[in-house]
Amino acid sequence: MRLLALLVALSVLAGCDRPLIDTVDADAYIQTDLDLSVVRLDRALTLRLLPRRTTGLVAVRVNNREVALDPVDGEFVYEDDLKRGVNRLIVVASYSDETELSDTLFVACFPPETSPPVNAGPARFDPAAATFPDGRAVFSGGSGTDKRALPTATILQATGTGVASSEVDLLAARTGHTATLVGGGILLLGGTIDEAPAGAAEFIGTAEWLGPDGVSQGVEIEGGLARSRHTTEVIRVDGQLYAVLYGGIVPAGSGASVSGTVDLYKIVFEAGTAPARLVRISPPGGIGSFPPVADHVQITENVSAWTTLGIGPGGPTSQRFTWLLPGTPSYPFQLAGASSVQLKTPRTDAAALASSENDLKVGFVFGGRTSDGETLASIGLYAFGVGQVFSFPESVRLTAPRSGHAATIFDGGRIVVGGGRSASGTTLSAYEVFLL
Repeated sequence: MRLLALLVALSVLAGCDRPLIDTVDADAYIQTDLDLSVVRLDRALTLRLLPRRTTGLVAVRVNNREVALDPVDGEFVYEDDLKRGVNRLIVVASYSDETELSDTLFVACFPPETSPPVNAGPARFDPAAATFPDGRAVFSGGSGTDKRALPTATILQATGTGVASSEVDLLAARTGHTATLVGGGILLLGGTIDEAPAGAAEFIGTAEWLGPDGVSQGVEIEGGLARSRHTTEVIRVDGQLYAVLYGGIVPAGSGASVSGTVDLYKIVFEAGTAPARLVRISPPGGIGSFPPVADHVQITENVSAWTTLGIGPGGPTSQRFTWLLPGTPSYPFQLAGASSVQLKTPRTDAAALASSENDLKVGFVFGGRTSDGETLASIGLYAFGVGQVFSFPESVRLTAPRSGHAATIFDGGRIVVGGGRSASGTTLSAYEVFLL
């Protein structure tokens, strides 16, 4: 075996073009010994590299640092301490004919810190979650064990000994709605009073704003609202806030149908921090012709872009939205959509949130269900700006598979996941708190 390794090393130095290291990406110029699509849990990295072209190879550099050649294995060995987040490795191979070939590798590193699950408040399926500016997490509405919408919200607060919870009343029982931070409070939009609405009468056409004091106020909607299991993005254009609602289900006869349109509302403030009303700008039924999808997740990339991931009637979908200036005579901005990279395991009824790590925005996606109905405990990672997705190893996952849950940032940086149903169909009251 050692003689074979020595012959391999000599073939590299002599310029023999033969791949020595298997690679996950067969089209990659640089071959590696590690599956870089899997998130690393430790910061210490040892990476063995070999360019596909070895004829006349003189040197290999990673991030402007020359990498030593292992004379036994004929591989270039790069060692480094990773930063938390997605690390960019620029690999440059230099040749005797003075040419250079380069490739960029991305290595995700998220050492986990977990806490024991916490049981708090009623069991909720399909709640909405958001966080107050002071770090308290809110899980609102959802449906209970009887599949009817709940009229309360659970507020979670970190204490010196763990997590404390309290229950507050909402103005309306709602499930399948969205919760978005607006003006220091949380704006709740849409939803239904039952998991399987029997026509338009069971869609909730109201909005409310849950203030940091735990008191909910009504928000008037001009132009109507009938949408559930959708996503909502709040954007600011020239100092004005707008709510963009995409997908979900809309009334159709005695039931509902999946939508591929967008509803656009202007958020109006008249006094104080609470919004006074929403003014519909788009026509009834919405605008656009995007992939129909419901029970999808949304990850905010920056002030002008966000991505949705899910499984619609047409199969898995990943849609990146951007808003652009100038607008049109009818709308204050242009909304563009384009397909984006999908998770390694496409899923619906998952939970997601965004985080900024190592100067790169990433999105975490927790649990959900596959198109075959399998309930998942796995965690996916979506890296904006580099067009790559990663998956966490089996050792880092939810304590139990769940779908129809929600997630938000808690206590200034930790992640809290709550609600949903288990693989057996039990509605869950357990919250998982951890740092990724």
